[in-house]
Amino acid sequence: MVGKLIKHDLIALFRLLLFISCFALGFAILARIFMTTGSSFWLFMFIMSLWASIALMFVASVGSIVRFYKSLFTGQGYMTFSLPVSVTKLLIAKLLSAIIATLVGVAVFIVCMLILMSGLPAEQLQSFLDGVKTLFQNVGVMLSYDPLISIETILLIIISIPMGLLQYYLCLSIGQLFSKHRVGWSYAIIILSNIVLNILFAYCLMPIVDTFAEINPHLALWTVIIVFAGLDVGYFFLIRYLLSHKLNLLV
Repeated sequence: MVGKLIKHDLIALFRLLLFISCFALGFAILARIFMTTGSSFWLFMFIMSLWASIALMFVASVGSIVRFYKSLFTGQGYMTFSLPVSVTKLLIAKLLSAIIATLVGVAVFIVCMLILMSGLPAEQLQSFLDGVKTLFQNVGVMLSYDPLISIETILLIIISIPMGLLQYYLCLSIGQLFSKHRVGWSYAIIILSNIVLNILFAYCLMPIVDTFAEINPHLALWTVIIVFAGLDVGYFFLIRYLLSHKLNLLV
């Protein structure tokens, strides 16, 4: 059932994402063609492709959040919650479909950049490749010195990916508790939560991480991993509780 829910969400999201992806790739291809012909118009196409690629990643994330709100807390919610599926599976499906859509946006952006880089002059392309090679060599030296850091970094990235989405899902879940001006309350809660989290990270978490980093870099990384994992779990179970016990489908 989770697979069917993910498929349904992705179909709804990709109706818009496919349109923007075609624009991003089309502009990238046109820019590449103009670079070959020596036309200065390639710069305009490059900028348009860049903006379309950035817009794609933005729409993928924001569209997933909007989709979460509309399918759960508007009139569609009556149909969504009538499905023979638990709240836990429903949340997992929403989260996975949002992550997949965002990763597709990132993939399209990378493809656009590769198309554009293929048209760079040989000297600039070689310089770029040398820089990338040097970067990977430096990373390789660091990993060979302490391979555990790579595992910790990958784990941190994996934990960080759903954190932002879950934060917004929680804010929307709290906003739906109000009978009036639910969208306005949701926006206010999102802004307030971002302010509070930024203050806590800057003045509570980071000083601790910096102190631990001076003692041992692994201790610093694991501190961040534990905090982020705790936020992920806390967000998820709070959302599940609100949807299971405090659902307000008044629309």
